[in-house]
Amino acid sequence: MDLTPVPVEALAAWWWIAVVAVLIGLARLPVVKGYFGELLVRLTARLSLNRETYHQLDNLTLETRDGTTQIDHVIVSPFGVFVIETKNMGGWIFGSEREPQWTQKIFRKTFRFQNPLRQNYKHLKAVEESSGFRPTPSTPWWFSWATAGARRRCRRT
Repeated sequence: MDLTPVPVEALAAWWWIAVVAVLIGLARLPVVKGYFGELLVRLTARLSLNRETYHQLDNLTLETRDGTTQIDHVIVSPFGVFVIETKNMGGWIFGSEREPQWTQKIFRKTFRFQNPLRQNYKHLKAVEESSGFRPTPSTPWWFSWATAGARRRCRRT
């Protein structure tokens, strides 16, 4: 009796479990979570907004006085210019508008990250400088949004 096919069949049956485990591990990486958060915003905007009225730019890199800045999304329309920063983070988020750094807490782990409101203000100024358009009180065309997923719990500090 030849038992060679038995180990091969056993490996074939468990192979897909290894693939799923690797994919789950990759999905937990911050860079992958960030990409999927940006992808969700990009697809939602593309599917929800009229393409003739709203012009969408994604993953835009602009030069600034102190180097470059990467902007997740810019949407240009007759109603204004929308500069959107996407954060796809879990756990508790602590911070206020004026703090340079916010804190993410997941169980006992604590992580610090740049305040997305301040970060997006820099993005807004970079778009303003590169476009040459200067808003006035009568034409406040600039809108700054920072988005996060629905599972977040935020608390002001």
